[in-house]
Amino acid sequence: MRGYYINLAHSPERRERLERALGEVFGADHGYRRIEAVDGRRLAPAALNGMSPGAAGAYLSHLAALDSAAADGAGSVHVLEDDCALGLSLPGVLAMADAARLPFDWDFLFTSVVLGGPGEMARFLESFRRHRARGVVGFERLGPGCRFAGFASYIVNGERLDRVRAALREASDSGRPVDLVVRDLAWQGRLGCYVVVPFATSHAPESDRSTIGERRATIQACRHFADLLAPDRDPEACLGEIRALAAAVGRSDARGQALVEAVRVWVAPEPPDVRGSHPPTPADQGLPPGPR
Repeated sequence: MRGYYINLAHSPERRERLERALGEVFGADHGYRRIEAVDGRRLAPAALNGMSPGAAGAYLSHLAALDSAAADGAGSVHVLEDDCALGLSLPGVLAMADAARLPFDWDFLFTSVVLGGPGEMARFLESFRRHRARGVVGFERLGPGCRFAGFASYIVNGERLDRVRAALREASDSGRPVDLVVRDLAWQGRLGCYVVVPFATSHAPESDRSTIGERRATIQACRHFADLLAPDRDPEACLGEIRALAAAVGRSDARGQALVEAVRVWVAPEPPDVRGSHPPTPADQGLPPGPR
């Protein structure tokens, strides 16, 4: 398996932070290759395909990463955005994907996602607690009706890489961001999408200042909830951010108020305090480390 990360030329601090993180998790010879991100602000209006400049740039950047993987003959491929925080379980997850220890129909394995509604949050919180109690890593299907988003870290099945690239290229003029295109294709049954539980990655602090644009309070609440499902994050810090967002959501945003309050109530009785209980590492499982 090969690894690639996407980084804008004018964000060297993000590149440095991610390079340090890769070195800490995989070692100095981590083998990840940088893909220079497309700056959507420099695209001609016709090239935006109905998207914002940031979303259009992200779409083209992910296509470039997958095209590079195909040209390199990389087999399965792990793609990262530069505002992703890496968990200690990530090498083991990559090793499981490389060893084909996944459902037979998988195209995408996400190492984390943002969940878009109370139903999904309740399901994944229960799954997180169940897998944590057993001390194992599991996989949840992101099938029809599951509202998920985010494209910060994912693995593509090498045997299906060409069809994934073709599907994304075909939908590139839909006006939809790349993560929602993948969700659409999952709902249609055209792509098999899964996510690892507990999550193996989370959002770095700078991700709230996304290069795509400002994030609304409700989106930030969903992202902080996702971080609660990653063993490496401080649950109290995530809860603090959610409580602050609950106070910040305007009274006119009824959906936002309901969503933030639901998150606060669900996690408060049993915050996922998982420090010291990481899923197995590659060494524990007798598997090799990540991309090379």
